[in-house]
Amino acid sequence: MKKHVLLVAAALSLTVASNAQDLKNKDGHMILPESGDWALGFDANPLLNYVGDMFNGASGNTLNAAWENGNNAIMGKYFLDSETAVRGWLRLGFGSTTTNNLVTDDVAVAADPASTAMVNDELKEGGSNIVLGGGIEKRKGHNRLQGYYGGDLLIMTSSSKDTYTYGNAMSTTTFGATTTDFNTMTSSFTNSRMTEQSSGTFGLGLRGVIGIEYFFAPKISIGAEYGWGLAFSSQSDVTTMTEQLNTAGTGFETVETVSAGGSSFGIDTDNNGGAIRLMFHF
Repeated sequence: MKKHVLLVAAALSLTVASNAQDLKNKDGHMILPESGDWALGFDANPLLNYVGDMFNGASGNTLNAAWENGNNAIMGKYFLDSETAVRGWLRLGFGSTTTNNLVTDDVAVAADPASTAMVNDELKEGGSNIVLGGGIEKRKGHNRLQGYYGGDLLIMTSSSKDTYTYGNAMSTTTFGATTTDFNTMTSSFTNSRMTEQSSGTFGLGLRGVIGIEYFFAPKISIGAEYGWGLAFSSQSDVTTMTEQLNTAGTGFETVETVSAGGSSFGIDTDNNGGAIRLMFHF
């Protein structure tokens, strides 16, 4: 008798497990991810803000900043089976900003003090942010509610370069030029000005993750993920090029100066605490 009870219990357990993995909606579509499925994840904040605006008639609703995803990387998954997924992270960010400011044309004013002619000073700020990462997660859950745990290895690099172009050339007659200070957006006559500045950062991160997902539609889920781990970052030296009057006071030269970089290491929770994410499986 005892043997029969054990067999029945085992059969029921297998049936429940099978039903959980083969969960379908009324149209027969699978709700949970399967072996061979791909998935893409997106920050759910904008959608939740929009829904919140609809319900309360207000605008600009936001969640607590602790739930925002701080690394701005696209997340993807590939399911080896219904309980195991390979995770991937990708961010390729490149940008450039140009700021212009008009200043007095020194040559025109020297020829005619009443002249109102202007020339343009320009600051071009360029940079990049790249994140590459991979990991694995194991999943376990009941019906539409799924929990998971796993880990990620992330490699991050960023760079920045500021280039200054000035409308007035440095004069060896007046020993200087009218130049924009781009920090204050004002101009003044000076015999020293920055022409270029560059720096970069490299980082490594190893993090453990736990999360939950709720599949509110076939293979579409909303969930929260929390991470903890270690991070190392190294900032390169900051190189600055400056156009300035030479020591003899007879002309101008470009001088390179280098400011030492640094590094940091820490073990802690994710910078922003966690992330709310929409996942689409296909």
